[in-house]
Amino acid sequence: MSSENNTFQIMLFIIFGGLCLVGFISFALYGKINKTDGGSNIDNTDEFHIWGTLPKKEIAKITKILTREDFNKYNGIKYIQKDLDSFSTEFVNELASGRGPDLVIIPHEEILSQKNKLIHIQYDLFPLSLYESLFVNAANIFLNKEGVLALPMLVDPLVLYYNVDIQEKNKIRILPKTWEDVISLSHIIDFDGLKIKRGLINLGGVQNNKNIKDILSVFLFQAGNPIAYLDENGVSKVLFADTKNSNSTKEVFDFYTSFAHPKAENYTWDESLPEAQRFFTADELFLYIGYASEYNEIRKSNPNLRFAVTTIPKLDKFPKEKNFARVFGVAIPRSAKNKGVSLEIAKQFTYKLRDSYEYNTFQVPTALKGFDISSDAPSRWKVFFDSAFVSSAWYDTNSKKTTDLFKQYVRGIIIGQYNTSKAIFELHNTLRNLIR
Repeated sequence: MSSENNTFQIMLFIIFGGLCLVGFISFALYGKINKTDGGSNIDNTDEFHIWGTLPKKEIAKITKILTREDFNKYNGIKYIQKDLDSFSTEFVNELASGRGPDLVIIPHEEILSQKNKLIHIQYDLFPLSLYESLFVNAANIFLNKEGVLALPMLVDPLVLYYNVDIQEKNKIRILPKTWEDVISLSHIIDFDGLKIKRGLINLGGVQNNKNIKDILSVFLFQAGNPIAYLDENGVSKVLFADTKNSNSTKEVFDFYTSFAHPKAENYTWDESLPEAQRFFTADELFLYIGYASEYNEIRKSNPNLRFAVTTIPKLDKFPKEKNFARVFGVAIPRSAKNKGVSLEIAKQFTYKLRDSYEYNTFQVPTALKGFDISSDAPSRWKVFFDSAFVSSAWYDTNSKKTTDLFKQYVRGIIIGQYNTSKAIFELHNTLRNLIR
């Protein structure tokens, strides 16, 4: 390991150790922690409850490491896996009853939607410059004027999966680096009459493309559109299709929907096709835009499928690489019995997932910068980490609703219900009223 990496690990140790030490003395989490909060010593006679949407068996591997290091300190940790679709309702109901978990581990969209029920780590404890030096850019989604809303744990970026057999059959020696390169591969699309037998890429789909909003987010980021963010005064700003961005947003939606138009040269998708990931695992789709976390699911679905992974293409006229990622954070609810203990556990979950893939049971990158990938790591890991490093996220406080809205207006464009300009104008105004 390089001396630069050693320095980085020492810095992490000092920082995260400091977070624990000052936790019960005087540092201010939003809502204050002081000596009466019980300090940062974990009493294993009292269970410490974590709710999260990550797999229980993978979280168990981390808690096993912790209890092996200090059984008395960490044996009380109990992780309860929750379904993402029902998490919000269960969480709110639990808090209303006067109970609730001591930590939550959930995607950034859910953290943003529950922000008023969570505690901030103030910047006098965790300076902004330090946070930005430790974590990848996508982790900045947890920053606001009050402090750090969650400690970033995992970054799950979008990547481009490709079918190796289709690549070899069509003698595609160079994988697409730009979206224009993707269109140039339209000749590999196979039709049976008007029916698509073999597709090029999961663009143009609505109901059968589960990642539609996030794929469109990639295009928008690459065009320089941040979509929505929280400004320095804590006010939400929606830039999706404002005066500055309306033209580029129109181009993005026209590009995406062109893949669903039968008369377009790049026609490769319609609503009659199987769900996108299933179409890919059936050996009938050359390129599939999906999350890094989908790798094992794809492998399990079809063990005989020859596939690999590369980075997301970029726009020709915007050469800077940009991507979208889902960020999982560890956040402290107001219901936490002992906030010092909660912070101690949170920083352990963040630190244990160092970038070396042997420590990462989830098989997606940690949010931490600064570690080398082991030389014996699978080749996909470089793609995953490179993709995470150039990723961002946007201020999406109602993910289910915004996903439905993106689908509604994209479908409206495809079937001719809206022209593109009207669709993005209405979607922009709806997002402005929704995002707070």
